[in-house]
Amino acid sequence: MLRPDLKDQITDLKQLKGRVVSTNGAGSVSTYEVGKMLETAGLKISDVDVKVLPFTQIALAFANKAVDAALVIPPFVYQLLDQGHAVGFAEPDKLCSRAR
Repeated sequence: MLRPDLKDQITDLKQLKGRVVSTNGAGSVSTYEVGKMLETAGLKISDVDVKVLPFTQIALAFANKAVDAALVIPPFVYQLLDQGHAVGFAEPDKLCSRAR
């Protein structure tokens, strides 16, 4: 997911280089998935600034511009979309399966 104010500026995963990306835990599946997604664009996890936040805090982080993008799971995805805190950006299942 992506901060709404960045939707016209960041249109490709490559543009996340140097940006703040949130996951829910160091060494978590979501952090692994972020790394795999970045690999599809020729980047590594070390190319972004990973911030660990619980899913319940990501809306606040988007609102405060503390993070640029985040890997989020349902039902938080729908809450962020419905409340306008984030826009859809890239789907890990589609990207990671394409990279195999």
